[in-house]
Amino acid sequence: MKTRIHLVVLISLLLLGTSIAEAQEVIWKLKLGGIPTAISISPDGSKIAVGTDNGYIYLISADGSIIWSYRLGDQIGSVSISQDRVAVGSRYLYVFSTSGQLIWKYTAGGGVYPVSLSSSSLKVAAGAGDCCVYLLSPSGTILWRYNVSDSIWSVSISSDGSRIAVGTDGGKIYLFSGNGGIIRVYDVGYTVYSVSLSQDGSKLAAGSKDGYVQLFDINGLLWRYNTGDSVGSVSISPDGSYIAAGSGRYVYLFNESGKVIWKYDLGNVWSVSLSKRIA
Repeated sequence: MKTRIHLVVLISLLLLGTSIAEAQEVIWKLKLGGIPTAISISPDGSKIAVGTDNGYIYLISADGSIIWSYRLGDQIGSVSISQDRVAVGSRYLYVFSTSGQLIWKYTAGGGVYPVSLSSSSLKVAAGAGDCCVYLLSPSGTILWRYNVSDSIWSVSISSDGSRIAVGTDGGKIYLFSGNGGIIRVYDVGYTVYSVSLSQDGSKLAAGSKDGYVQLFDINGLLWRYNTGDSVGSVSISPDGSYIAAGSGRYVYLFNESGKVIWKYDLGNVWSVSLSKRIA
């Protein structure tokens, strides 16, 4: 069995798909009608969801072909894809099937921007402009919400929905259980732009304004790495073996011990997303 890591990087008009063995080879690039602002790759790497500043959501195949697009009208802040669904954070929270059908839509105070879709339970975690984190059922009903009294920049949910991580403007990362109880609060001191949980929720990657990529477990900090520029996006592979980070003009790939496997200059990295496929 050979493990391949698929990394998709979003820059202004460039998508990069790669494996560890082909770490710095551009597989394809695709020009869209607006500036891409968010990206998510399905667990098996077969589909990529992209949101743009002019309000379009695209579903793209692994070979770079557009499967479908849908115009929402408002800038898209985040997207999250499972094998069967796509969650989109914008003025509203939308959930689509991967065939392009709108399944449900939810309104929260102040708009919904960071979203994360659990790949097995199909629950959706979202951060809203009212400083609340929401957990919604697969049918779009609220299971719980919690006010963190701070602006929410990022959310991530584990595959089974048992862990939810939330990154805030004030530099705190909240780790919630699936029923809304706080498991732990990590204080990194600077705005947490991005969080990403491994499939089982045992590892948490974070990127912050002060330039650090950090990896945590339930006991605390495992390692951190200073990129020298704000870290706007991180993504951890499902098994926690790899962490990708976008910082300034560079994309980084780390192993679970914090060693830089490679670093690549892409000019301006907006968002990164990792998946793992066994081939």
